[in-house]
Amino acid sequence: MRRSVRVLIGAAAAVALAGGVAAAVTGPTSAATPITTGAIFNDPTDTHHQHDIRNYLDSLIRNAANGSTIRISFYHLTDKAMATDLVSAAKDRGISVQIVLSGTYAPYHKVKGSDGTWHTVSNPDAAAAETYLYQQLGTRTSGKKSWVVNCDNGCIAAPVAGKKDPIDHNKLFLFSDTSGGKNVVVGGSTNLTATSATLMWNNAVTVVGNTALYDGLVSYFSDLAAQHKNNNYYRTISAGSVKAYLFPRSSGDTVDAALGNVSCSGGTSIHIAMWTFSRIAVARHLASLGAKGCKIQIAYTMLSTDVYAALHGKQNVALRRLCIPTSAGHEIVHSKYTLINGTYAGKRATLVFTGSHNFSTAALRYNDENLMKINSAAIYAQYQANFATVYAHGTTGTGGRVDVCS
Repeated sequence: MRRSVRVLIGAAAAVALAGGVAAAVTGPTSAATPITTGAIFNDPTDTHHQHDIRNYLDSLIRNAANGSTIRISFYHLTDKAMATDLVSAAKDRGISVQIVLSGTYAPYHKVKGSDGTWHTVSNPDAAAAETYLYQQLGTRTSGKKSWVVNCDNGCIAAPVAGKKDPIDHNKLFLFSDTSGGKNVVVGGSTNLTATSATLMWNNAVTVVGNTALYDGLVSYFSDLAAQHKNNNYYRTISAGSVKAYLFPRSSGDTVDAALGNVSCSGGTSIHIAMWTFSRIAVARHLASLGAKGCKIQIAYTMLSTDVYAALHGKQNVALRRLCIPTSAGHEIVHSKYTLINGTYAGKRATLVFTGSHNFSTAALRYNDENLMKINSAAIYAQYQANFATVYAHGTTGTGGRVDVCS
């Protein structure tokens, strides 16, 4: 049974998310069937649907209108075929292709050794894909339609003494005109790598025709490309039924503040799919909401030991872990989303928070990240169906360490 399909939302919901601009409602893969607002997921356990997100993104590149603009900010790109399609879009169809990549993965990246120190290692797949982009599109931005910027670690985020180097952790695609839709935003959790499809549960959400959201993220993209360092960059974009949060943020916690808007009266559920979770204030807030009657389920791959202690066995809090050994590596949840169904800011709401933002200190303070809050019953239903599948794959076992997956 297909478990990772893109479910199309209704026309009324699409209009609401577009901030009043009608978005065409149909399938995502053909220029003859215009793009719609909605979500898409992969399934790493199903070979027919492992690459659904990747193929969807590639279809948007292939169906971008001649002379339009594609802007991409990405952490990790090793997909040479997609790189080739991007170059073809620029050279054969007159499309402005502008790409910002994190320096951490181009073409070398840093890994943490067993001794706790960071080591630089080569990444041949990234070298092949990204070097091709550099050679074909160039790295000079002035006076050119198409280019690639390789940020020095983070683009906006600056190094902080004693901390891991910052990264541009975004996974953002911005299309001015593709597949029959204009001002198209695609954000989520997936990197453009093979294992993102074959070992990781990921998500992506598309918002079509929301000009305020699109323009705000184009401005963010420009700031990333300019590399003006600012560790208190934090900005928000209010765009109808969507609100975007842009990091790094030097004080305060966006997620903790959002949980402060949740009331458990009348029945409220909070479902979280999260690769890594280490912010103790968020964990304690969730535990307190559980004690007040909110029903909380968390599918995770890594929890810091203090977060695990704050949540494990607490009232109305259930944990499922995805760190499942396979012959090719570990099956994990790489999504970073939170679903709230209940009372939020005094009103009944069905909310999705999704993007590149893990519940980690690095995501909050030290990285270039994005998080989108989407108020939509239709998109909530898509994410809830995905969460049910991911959560069912998790295990309740408590043996071994939960702060690593290896």
